[in-house]
Amino acid sequence: MLEINFNNNDQKDNFDALNQIQFFYKEGNFVEAFSKGIMLQESMPDSPELHNIVGASELALGDPKAAANSYARAIEVAPTFLDSYNNLGSLYSSLGMKDEALAIYKVALRVNNKEPRLYFNIGNLLLDNEMFELAEESFLEALRLDADYTDAYYNLACVLIGKAKKNKDQKDKNDFFEKSLSYLERVQIENSDNPDYFNLLGEVQFSLGKFIASEKNFKKTISLNKKCAEAYINLARLRSKDRDFFKAINLAKNAIEINPDSNLAKIELAQANFNLSQVEQAIKFYKEATRTEKEIDHNIFNLSLALAAAGNFDEAWDLYEYRFELGMDKELFNSFSIFPEWDGKSNCRLALWQEQGVGDVIIFSTILADVQEICSNITLFIDERLIEVFKASFPGIKFKSKTVSLDIGSFDAQLPLGSLPKIFRKKFSEFKKPLKPLLKASEDHIKCVEKLLGNKVRPRCGISWFTSGAQIADDRSIDLKSLIKVFKGLDVDLINLQYPTKDKDSIVPKSLAKKVITLPEIDLKDDFNSSIALMDSCDFVVTIDNVTAHLASALGKNTFVLLPLAPPNFRWMLKDKSSPWYEDTTVLIRKKKTGVWPQALEELKVEVKKFMKLK
Repeated sequence: MLEINFNNNDQKDNFDALNQIQFFYKEGNFVEAFSKGIMLQESMPDSPELHNIVGASELALGDPKAAANSYARAIEVAPTFLDSYNNLGSLYSSLGMKDEALAIYKVALRVNNKEPRLYFNIGNLLLDNEMFELAEESFLEALRLDADYTDAYYNLACVLIGKAKKNKDQKDKNDFFEKSLSYLERVQIENSDNPDYFNLLGEVQFSLGKFIASEKNFKKTISLNKKCAEAYINLARLRSKDRDFFKAINLAKNAIEINPDSNLAKIELAQANFNLSQVEQAIKFYKEATRTEKEIDHNIFNLSLALAAAGNFDEAWDLYEYRFELGMDKELFNSFSIFPEWDGKSNCRLALWQEQGVGDVIIFSTILADVQEICSNITLFIDERLIEVFKASFPGIKFKSKTVSLDIGSFDAQLPLGSLPKIFRKKFSEFKKPLKPLLKASEDHIKCVEKLLGNKVRPRCGISWFTSGAQIADDRSIDLKSLIKVFKGLDVDLINLQYPTKDKDSIVPKSLAKKVITLPEIDLKDDFNSSIALMDSCDFVVTIDNVTAHLASALGKNTFVLLPLAPPNFRWMLKDKSSPWYEDTTVLIRKKKTGVWPQALEELKVEVKKFMKLK
């Protein structure tokens, strides 16, 4: 034990008084610590410890300005007293005075550059401002000086989580999450009673697909703190992943009971309702979250999708523009943004450009006739595979590949195809009726297909059953065997329209080759001319929600589209059996329950029989 020698009784009394003040502070009695500290300053004006504890008490009592003065006084009387540098820097940081905080820490480093707590505090400052690279360097330096610095490991994990969330490359994201997980696991014993720790650990595991472990840690969080709204939200995310949206809603409601202002809980509620096709409820919660925190671009974009699915086009299309705030098609957006945005009124040299998949290009091309009524000089930049088809289908419009270089003086204005609805489709009455076939198959390709198919003996039905697109909320693809059963007993030839992917489910297996006619000479993936000609040879088309649905509908074929329960969208809308985009050609058959196709297939069978009788 350290032996302290006092020159007189006054020194000993002052020392005892200082200890008592520190005791009051540790016990949370800040008023007593402050009042006794102020009195003691007269007899101990040169004590940095005293000025420091007075400053800490002032801060605890809600007077940061006075606290800053006390910390500064401690530094003035003892320039090597690091505690006050750390406290003053932390105070400035909490007040958002980043530059002042950093300046204080730099001065402290000149006093002692071997103090790990300084690097830790600098790391916190940088972490709060999302300067992840520099924060990582600071925490690593703190750990170099003190390999057992538990809080530095924890915060280093937070840095890596921040880097992962900002990174777009999935492999890099996973690498950051894995590394952060190793740091968090290293400090688990020290955080055995810390609910925030287990919640963060669960979030990292969730991001890495370790769902069982993440669920365990979210539940551990709640066992330590039943009022942790974030843990309920995270459990809701897990239930949504399992498509148990009703449980997700209940968990999100638990979070809102704890924290009525939780944006994340409202967004989770909105998303779960949206995935149950309860769109009005989804809109309600999206709007509440948006009002609370305007900068959540992803939430606003999702709100636009819900509004459009419900037919609230006037409100939806303006919000749909937020897709570019999310970085969608950023390269093309930057390329075409050298020209001003078209106002929808001017007859000028106009560049329209594809920003989404082929299906959306086709659906938005239903508006091209409206554009031509205003503008006589239009160039459309699209997927190269569509150019020849569109040239035959839209005379008067020039077509180029979306990847070609642009000359600055080539156009007066530009607009992405997905922005046409905000000008021309703000209400249902603006959809043109009756809708004429948009696309045309060339005579040469039709003759080639007919030659490959041979003489027509019975009606032909084109079928498509697979998509490699997202199927998070519900299954969009259907088992080919199940689809073929619909046609049992019907006198019809099934024609393979399914574009092949790397997935074996997109290919007709040998066991079904006699039931589905496949023309190997036709490239269903990249040759849209031949694909459209093959569709044109069919009397009708049955397909899931993929590009075939759009091609067949736009070609004017009688098309039956099998739709998942969720998520609803503006292409097929919410409840009706037809889409305003393809009202004269397409019948929509919707699932009633997530993951269950039999009801929809029974309905399809009825519709097909009805159609064939009419034929």
